[in-house]
Amino acid sequence: MVITGCGDPCEDLGTRVCSCRDSRSEVNLCVSQMQARMDLGAASEGAQGLCLERLETCDCDALARGDWAACGLAEAPCSESEGC
Repeated sequence: MVITGCGDPCEDLGTRVCSCRDSRSEVNLCVSQMQARMDLGAASEGAQGLCLERLETCDCDALARGDWAACGLAEAPCSESEGC
């Protein structure tokens, strides 16, 4: 399932990454953490452009393959079971 809105590309990208979590509680925790980061300040115009590009390549299949770069990640997103 891919969830995106019509607003901030970085928020949409974060929501997409979160939607790939294994359980509803992990999705909710991820979205909550992502929103907290977004509340700290808006991403720069350059970052918005990068997020928009990553929306073209980021999906749950990419994450399952370990292609973190497709979603703009340097490493695997942690899960609730890892104590995030």
